[in-house]
Amino acid sequence: MVKAAVTAAIAASALALSMNARADTADADRRADRLRAEVDALVGIAFDELGELTSTSPGLRGALNYQLDDRISLGLALRWFGVSAAAEGFDIGYWDLAAGGRYLQPVHGALGAFFEFELLYGTVDVDSGLNQVSESDPGVGVRGGLQYWVWPDRGQVWVQTGFSRLFSDSSAPDAEWLEVGVGFSLLL
Repeated sequence: MVKAAVTAAIAASALALSMNARADTADADRRADRLRAEVDALVGIAFDELGELTSTSPGLRGALNYQLDDRISLGLALRWFGVSAAAEGFDIGYWDLAAGGRYLQPVHGALGAFFEFELLYGTVDVDSGLNQVSESDPGVGVRGGLQYWVWPDRGQVWVQTGFSRLFSDSSAPDAEWLEVGVGFSLLL
């Protein structure tokens, strides 16, 4: 009888350790699924001082986001616009780094609406041939749109629009961008 009790206790301990190991593995898998890589193809329209020098410009945005839960994530992004100069003889460049958060509101089934707020640090380079100005300044941005889950719990596609403002405190032009784009993300 003692032998049966000891055998049962050993079996119960082994089962508990096995279940605990499986739970730890599942938790690690869930944590790994919280990292999301994202790529956006953008079309940007500059306003204010930079808008006087440019026309509609193509852009790219890449980001890494960490999901805090199903609706909220934090992320870092790099955005670049291949700025199309409106005037002959101007060479203009723009890129920014952003840190911010995203809120996702499910709408229906695989469809959701999202809103993002970002703090930016961007650079505007303007070369007129006679004069070159380069300025890096802080800014803010908001983005929002609709996203659709292509693969449940793994990949998303979205249509978005956004607005950002880079605050220049010198001779470089202020940069205000209205962007429209499509994006894709994949949980890593």
